[in-house]
Amino acid sequence: INVASGIFSSDVPKADCSSVPTPDDKLQKAVKHHPVVTKYGMQKRGITAYVLTQEEMIKNHYPVKGIRGFDDFKCTGNNVCVTDDSPLYGLDCEMCVTEKGYELTRVSLVDSDGNCVLDELVKPQSRVLNYLTKFSGVTAAMLQPVTTTLQFVQAKLRMLLPGDAVLVGHSLNNDLIALKLIHQHVIDTSLLYRKEFGQKFKLKVLAEMVLKRQIQTEENNGHNPTEDALAALELAQYFIKTGPHQVVELHLEELWGYKPKEESSECSPAPTPSHRFTDILRTIGRSVTYLGKRSDVALDLSNQQWYSSDREVLSSFRKQTKNSLLSVLQFSSFSEHLKRHSAHQEQLYQSVCSDLRDMCVVFAGPFPPDFSEREVRRLFCCCGRVRNIQMLNTSVRIHAEVEFEMLEGALMALKVLDGLSVLGQPIKVQRPVYESMLDLDLYLGTLLDD
Repeated sequence: INVASGIFSSDVPKADCSSVPTPDDKLQKAVKHHPVVTKYGMQKRGITAYVLTQEEMIKNHYPVKGIRGFDDFKCTGNNVCVTDDSPLYGLDCEMCVTEKGYELTRVSLVDSDGNCVLDELVKPQSRVLNYLTKFSGVTAAMLQPVTTTLQFVQAKLRMLLPGDAVLVGHSLNNDLIALKLIHQHVIDTSLLYRKEFGQKFKLKVLAEMVLKRQIQTEENNGHNPTEDALAALELAQYFIKTGPHQVVELHLEELWGYKPKEESSECSPAPTPSHRFTDILRTIGRSVTYLGKRSDVALDLSNQQWYSSDREVLSSFRKQTKNSLLSVLQFSSFSEHLKRHSAHQEQLYQSVCSDLRDMCVVFAGPFPPDFSEREVRRLFCCCGRVRNIQMLNTSVRIHAEVEFEMLEGALMALKVLDGLSVLGQPIKVQRPVYESMLDLDLYLGTLLDD
């Protein structure tokens, strides 16, 4: 690398006012490269353009026929090919936590006109550990007289849905898994209004920003599945009718947070025409000195001084800088500095990766005696894909270290499972702490009682 050669041989371009992008240019560029437009294009398209492919369904953890883990799932039997005239149906479910994981407690289905055609409370098959009333609105008292089973709901949905029906929902894979149903044609609004890096909007945010409607409000005491199913349906209908380009353009700032940077309206022209750096310095009466070891690259400079060692270069440089000269100093060890800098960057990268892995870990417990790793996995996999579980059998109680593949899984576990009653015993779910601190609350309680 010859730094001096690159500096002194480079051109200084003119300032070109005509090349300064306008706000409209920036907006169109942002729209063009937006993940929604990148996925679906600029033009309006029909329903079939937004139906998930089988590959997309597998990638987003939808139940698919023939895939391991969904052997006991029922198929809706819709083998008819969908068209742009196929009917849309909005679907939403509410779940509770049982001994076997998440189970269905309520299901709602609305047709393409927004009419509710199904709204049923469902009796869970296993013993309920947590009704998740804060989110579902379902209580033990509400389910007490209910006799409707999962099998009845499956049969009812298969009867109601036409052969070419397209189901619409927000993260619909969770609803279909709770229903233990396989449906071939789906539109997922969490993927339709996509963000960068696989992030997703909440349905409540989309309803407020796009439909200008408030849903899932605190006074409703939990979600209303009919309301959520209708919101997802209308979001899909709006997207299809408006087209991806206009949807992004209309909601780029409010929904996706795009804010164009303000540029100065003045454009200062270059004081001199485009020339080499050395020519410009000569024009304004400045001289250039190059201090270094003998180089194979010839520099068109008025003053070149060659030395045999870095020590001599540095000594001469200190003397030269007392004069009004521009000096470029190049040591032979510059490439070694680059190598060290690269190694430092690699260390930073590894450190960041380690921190991100730590953020995907939660500690949970205490669990009942003889609670197995398999049971812990079954409980936590409802929040996301689990990478690893380490059982921590302390001297007093059983805890577990759970590592998720994605940060969202850890966040969901902290939000949903903290305080959950497992076989009558509440558990804590928290960020990583030292193993020696897991029983700290018990020891403190013992000391206070003593």
